Amino acid sequence: MNYAQPNYLTGLKHGIPTALGYFVVSFTFGMIAHLGGLSSFYALLISMTSLTSAGQFAGLNIMFASGSITELTIAMIVINSRYSLMATAMSQKLAKGTTLLQKALMSIFITDENFAVAMVEVEHITWQYYLGVATLPYIGWSSGTLLGALVDNLLSQPMQNAASIALYCMFIALFIPPAKEQIAIRHVIIVTIILGVLLYYLPLFSPISTGYKIMIAAILGAIYGAIRYPQEVV
Repeated sequence: MNYAQPNYLTGLKHGIPTALGYFVVSFTFGMIAHLGGLSSFYALLISMTSLTSAGQFAGLNIMFASGSITELTIAMIVINSRYSLMATAMSQKLAKGTTLLQKALMSIFITDENFAVAMVEVEHITWQYYLGVATLPYIGWSSGTLLGALVDNLLSQPMQNAASIALYCMFIALFIPPAKEQIAIRHVIIVTIILGVLLYYLPLFSPISTGYKIMIAAILGAIYGAIRYPQEVV
């Protein structure tokens, strides 16, 4: 764990693995968007203005199924509500003196992977460091989308399917090293898994959709971690 005040270049270096993973996953997004009828320009515009992997893929499904704007809006709120939890957790590690404008700028680039990198790599998160963490992933996500939309007919279906799960593999890999070293992370993961299994298999919760069950388990797991292992605001 690095206890020094991290700068932009440090964040840039820490963001390289995420950028590589994002490029692969967004490549698939670009292909799917183009195959569904979106132009390369609009596929790129979505990735540059949305930056939410699960939300973008879900949004495409709704669009291609001729869903309404209301359905799309509700889906985006539900899927992306987890970012409010990440922002709350990050606020406990922000360097003293971070202004409201800087926080707002950082919030644009909160993703699962950027959040994970920042939370495990440094003790205090400066806004310069976090923008460094987000720069290359943003470029990787956008460029991957554009390239995927341009060459969607070059990859076989099995290769497209394999690329679509790369994001989840990368996200799991981000947490394995810190989970080995920090008991708090291990406990939160275990508690969240147990809650998820209970919500999935207990008949009492059968009326709840799978997506909501996952969200409930994640929220309760995060609450447990915040109560059991609180951190002082810097």
